[in-house]
Amino acid sequence: MEKKIKIFKTIAIVFIIITISLISFVGVFRDNLNAKLNIIPDFTYGMELAGTREFKFILDTASEEKQVYVDDNGNYMGTVVEDTSSTDTTSISLDATVDSAGDVVAEEEADKVQYKTETRTIKANDDSVLNQECYEKTKKIIQTRLEKAQIPEYNIRLDNVTGNLVLEVPEDDNTKQAYQLALSQGKFELVDGQTGVILLDNDDIKKADAIYYANEAYQAMLQIEFNKDKVETLREISKTYVKTTNESDEEETKTVQLKIDGEVLLETYFGEELKQGILQITMGQETTDYNTFLESYESASYFANIIDNGKTPNVYTLASDNFVQSQITDDMIVLAKVAFAGAIAIVSLVMIFKYKFQGFLGALTSIGYIAVTLLAIRYTNVVVTPNSLLALLGVIAVNYIFVFTFLSKLKTDSIKHAFMENMKKLNVTIIPLWVIAVIFTFMTNVAISSVGMVMFWGLFVQILYSFIITRTIYVD
Repeated sequence: MEKKIKIFKTIAIVFIIITISLISFVGVFRDNLNAKLNIIPDFTYGMELAGTREFKFILDTASEEKQVYVDDNGNYMGTVVEDTSSTDTTSISLDATVDSAGDVVAEEEADKVQYKTETRTIKANDDSVLNQECYEKTKKIIQTRLEKAQIPEYNIRLDNVTGNLVLEVPEDDNTKQAYQLALSQGKFELVDGQTGVILLDNDDIKKADAIYYANEAYQAMLQIEFNKDKVETLREISKTYVKTTNESDEEETKTVQLKIDGEVLLETYFGEELKQGILQITMGQETTDYNTFLESYESASYFANIIDNGKTPNVYTLASDNFVQSQITDDMIVLAKVAFAGAIAIVSLVMIFKYKFQGFLGALTSIGYIAVTLLAIRYTNVVVTPNSLLALLGVIAVNYIFVFTFLSKLKTDSIKHAFMENMKKLNVTIIPLWVIAVIFTFMTNVAISSVGMVMFWGLFVQILYSFIITRTIYVD
C-alpha cells in the first residue's frame, strides 16, 4: 500500500513539474480578438537587451502676448480670461452670465479683481532661467520624478551650454510615463474660474499624494496639502467658491480651476469648508472593478509626483524621438536560448546516465527549479540585463551542484539523511551569496541591482523548492 502511495506521489509531483515548466517556458494563452494572448507576464528587459528609446528635448522658444494681472510690484498674478463663448462653450468669459453647467455666474466678479491688467509678452522660458543653474535644477527634478515613479532604468544627458536634454529609457510599458514626466514643467495653479486670477500655486504646496478609499467600491484621489500659512487661504476659498441662490431664486456658482501646465485638470466649486489645508480631488469614478480603479490611482500618482516635486525652471519641447536598436540582435538571443537548452539537455543526460531513475528525477526537478525561478523573475518585474543573466546562470549552477552532490551521497547514505545533510551544507555555503544578493539589490545602478534581485529570487526559490518538491519526490 505504501509503495502505491509513493508511486502516486511521484507521478503527481512529476505532473506538477511538467505543468509548471510548460507554463514558464511556453505560456498560458487565451483568446484575444483574433489572436492568442499569453497571460503570463513578459520579462522586463533593460536597455542593453530591449533597445533604447531616445527623447531629445530642447528649450521651448515660444512666446505669446497676453493680457495679464499684475500686482503693485509688477508680479504676474494670472492671465485674464478671454471671452471665447462663441467658439468654446466650456470657457467662462470675464463678463459671462452662465457657466458651462448653465448656472448663473455673478457679473460683478470682474469688478472685484484687485489687480491691474496689462499686456505682456509671455515667454515659455524667461531670460532669467536660461542659465546652467536652472538647467541643472530642471535635470535634478526630472530625475527625482523618474525615481519616485520607479522607472527602473534611464539615462539623462544635459548640455550645460544650450540646456538641451536627452533622455534614454528602455522600450517598455514605462516609456510613455517617463517621457511625460520629463516633458512636463509641473506648474500648478488654482485659479478663479471667472477671472483667471491665481489663488494658489506651487510655492504654497507642502506635499501631494495619491490616496484611495475602499468601502463597497474603490475611489482614487489626489490629495494636496498646503503650507501652514495657506490653511486659512484655502478655507476662505472653499467658503467663497460655492453654489448659491440669489434674490431672483436663481442658482449662481463661483468656480475654481485646477491647472497643470496651463491645462485645466478640474473646474469645480466647493460643497464644504476646508479647514485642514488639504484639498482632495477625485480621480475617475468610484468603481468596484479593480483594474479601472488602478488606472485612476496611477493617474493620481502621476499628478502627485509632478506636483510634489515642484515645477522645473525650464520648459522643454520634444525635438526628436528615436529608437536605438540593441546591439544584441534577435538572432543572438535565439542562439543563446538554443545553447542554454542544449547545455541543460547535456547535463540532464549525464545525470540520467550516471544515476539512472534517481538521475531522471534529479534532472526533472532541476528543470522545474529553472521554470519556477523564471516565473519569480517575471512576476516580480526584475529587470533582465546581461549581468543578471550571468547571475541566473550562477544560481542554476548552485542548484545543479546541490542535486549532483545529493545523488552521489545516495550510494552510501539513506535518502533522508543525505538530503538533510546536503541542505545544511548548502545553506552554510551560500551565506556569502545571500549577503551579496541583499547588498546588490539595494544599489541604485540597475546593472548591479538586477544581479542582486536575480540572486535573491534564485536562492530563495532554491531553498523553498528543495523542501517542497525535491524532498517530497525523494524523501516523502
